[in-house]
Amino acid sequence: VNGVGKTTTIGKLAHQFKKAGLKVYLGAADTFRAAAVEQLVEWGNRADVPVIKQKMGADPASVAFDTLKSAVANEADVVIIDTAGRLHNKVGLMNELTKIKNVMNKVVEGAPDDVLLVLDGSTGQNAFEQAKQFTKATEVTQLAITKLDGTAKGGVVIGISDQFQIPVKYVGLGEGIEDLQVFSKREFVDSMFNNCTNLKSFNSDLSSLTNGYYMFSYCQKLESFNSDLSSLTNARRMFDRCSELNSFSADLPNLTDSYEMFVECNNLKSFSSNLPNLTGGTNMFYNCAKLTSFCGDLSNLTDGRWMFDGCTILTTFNSNLSSLTNGDGMFSRCKLDAQSVANIVHTLPIHETSGTINFGIGCDTIGFQKCLIAFQPTTEGI
Repeated sequence: VNGVGKTTTIGKLAHQFKKAGLKVYLGAADTFRAAAVEQLVEWGNRADVPVIKQKMGADPASVAFDTLKSAVANEADVVIIDTAGRLHNKVGLMNELTKIKNVMNKVVEGAPDDVLLVLDGSTGQNAFEQAKQFTKATEVTQLAITKLDGTAKGGVVIGISDQFQIPVKYVGLGEGIEDLQVFSKREFVDSMFNNCTNLKSFNSDLSSLTNGYYMFSYCQKLESFNSDLSSLTNARRMFDRCSELNSFSADLPNLTDSYEMFVECNNLKSFSSNLPNLTGGTNMFYNCAKLTSFCGDLSNLTDGRWMFDGCTILTTFNSNLSSLTNGDGMFSRCKLDAQSVANIVHTLPIHETSGTINFGIGCDTIGFQKCLIAFQPTTEGI
């Protein structure tokens, strides 16, 4: 894509391969942009690798053909073709990509081995359309994110990588020849949110995100969160110890694993969400000491162990627990009101005998420890 640091990334890659002892050839197939060939030649000199080129305006596919033929004749290990930086609305240039790929395949069967889409780390929603068009023109196999040395965090790339199922391979962290690193997903997410002690609010589209593991962990000043999490399936420790988060309202229709999602969110006062597919809620709200009410569909929850343990002022609970098989310690140290207890009892898979509760097969303990709950059967139920 124009202006994202594509040619610079190629130069850095060439340097890395050369330093690893590989024989590298570069092809200057960006014959559309003024000075593009000269820029690649300069990077070739810095990396000490040969650059195959033609005149300005030459057929890019012809340059790719010559580069591959020369590389094969000289027994090169790696060939990198620099194609024209293009915007997603330049249809002719997009078609050129397909032509280059076909020509390369004639010289070396199966070539190219990889197609690297380079995106600017500060690119907004337009990057989704760019990725969509590039994947139509050719099979993109890897992503590189550039310009992450400033304030840009590259958050949009999470959605692109997830939606198009294309792995991020490299990140560019500066202009120096050594400023290209193999991508580490854990370090990248940590650099965006984890331990961001001054992050106070988050308002962005995460509708394509499926895995939020540790995403906002230890963001101790995060007070509000507003996003579409409709595709999220794994939220393990997503808001772990976000001690200032006071409310959460977002539909989680596909969430299945919420292990310690809000553990020790000490100021979380209310929670309202759609959780129809949640099956595992172990420790989800552990020690959320200010949580007073919970409203959400838990009809498919099977494992609720210690889910609300330590929610010492939780009084109102409105949900369906009809699938629960293990509720060990689920409401330990809570102070549920009589109506909430009645709601729970009436939705559980239980047998009512002499005022006792049996959670059902697989549940050995009552799950309401230290709650001072009293109930009795009446003619209208418990």
